[in-house]
Amino acid sequence: MSPDKIDVNAQVSPTTPAVSGSPPPQPTFIIRSRPYLSSHQIQELSPQSPIEAQKETAARIQACAIIISVGRTAQFPVRTILTATLLYHRFKLHRPLHEHTTRADPSDLPLACLFLASKIEDTLQKSRELLAALHITKNPTSEPLPPDSPVFDAPSNRMLGLERLLLEASGFDFRARHPIPYVIKFARVLGVGKEDAHLAWEMLFDVYRTRAVLKVAPQGVALAVLILARKMEGKEVPVEWGGDVSRFETSWREVAGIMDEVLDLWTDVVEGATSCGGRWSVERVVSVRLEVNEAAQGMNGVGTGGKPNIGPRPEGVTVRFMLDAERERRELVAIRKWEEEVPYEG
Repeated sequence: MSPDKIDVNAQVSPTTPAVSGSPPPQPTFIIRSRPYLSSHQIQELSPQSPIEAQKETAARIQACAIIISVGRTAQFPVRTILTATLLYHRFKLHRPLHEHTTRADPSDLPLACLFLASKIEDTLQKSRELLAALHITKNPTSEPLPPDSPVFDAPSNRMLGLERLLLEASGFDFRARHPIPYVIKFARVLGVGKEDAHLAWEMLFDVYRTRAVLKVAPQGVALAVLILARKMEGKEVPVEWGGDVSRFETSWREVAGIMDEVLDLWTDVVEGATSCGGRWSVERVVSVRLEVNEAAQGMNGVGTGGKPNIGPRPEGVTVRFMLDAERERRELVAIRKWEEEVPYEG
C-alpha cells in the first residue's frame, strides 16, 4: 500500500484558532503509520552497498532464527512470533545497520521484539523469562537458569531500552494483521488437504523471514503459501496459475512477489536456516521460481509512492505519531490556510 503523496514535513497547526498577529504554529514532524510499503520504498530505506546489504541479510536471518526458536521455547502462539518478526523488519528500516549490531549481544533486538509482541498479542511474558528461554535454547544440555538470576540484569535493561525504539518504529500502531485465519479459511474454500495446509502453515515462518510481509496484506500472504505448498509438491495449484485472484482481495502480482521472495530465500540461505527450504532440491526451487517469474511478467507494481516519512528527524520539533491519514491531511490543509490568511508581525 503506497502512502499518500503529501508533504509530511510541513508544519501543523495547533488546535486553538488562529489570531491575526499571533506567532505561527510550532514546527511538528508527523509520522503516520503505514502498514505496507512498496518495493521502491523498501529499497530506498535499505543499505545500498552490496557489502552492507549482505551483512543486513545475514543479520536478518540470524535474528529471525532467534525469534522463532526462543518463541517456541517460551511456548508463544504463532501470531506472537510472527508479530515479533514483523517488528524486527520495521525496526531495521528505521535504524541503520551499525546502530544496533554493535550492541553487547546480537540477541538483544530479537528478544526485545518478542517482548513487545507478547504485549501486543496479549501473551505477556517478562523480559527475564525470555532471557531464561534464550539460555535454554543456546544451552539445551545445561542446567536452566531461573528468571531472577543476576546474569540477566544487564540484558534485561538493554531489552527495556530497545522497547521504546521499537514502539517508535511501529508508529505506535498495534493493530494486528495476521495471515493465519486466512490460511485456514482459504484452505477450506479451495479444498486444500490437511497435509498441504500444514505445509503452508510452516511456510509462513519463511515468509516472515523476508520483507515481503511489509508489502502485501495478509490475504495475499495466505494465498501465496497455499499455492506454493501445492506447487512445490508437484500437485495441481488450487487457482488458475497467473490468473485472476481478486476474490481473495489480492492480486497475482502480490502473490507472485511473495512466492519469489520465499524461493529466493530457499535458494540463497544455507540449509537448516529456514523452516521448509531443505525439503526440496535447489534445482526444484529454481524451476518453480522460473515459472513464477514467467507468470508475473508484465505485471508492474502500483506506483512508488515516494520515500515514506521515516528515518532521521529534524531537531527542535515536536514528533507526533498518527494513525488516521485523513486527519493528517486536514491538519496540513489547516496550516497552509493559516499561512495564507494570517499575517505574522514578529
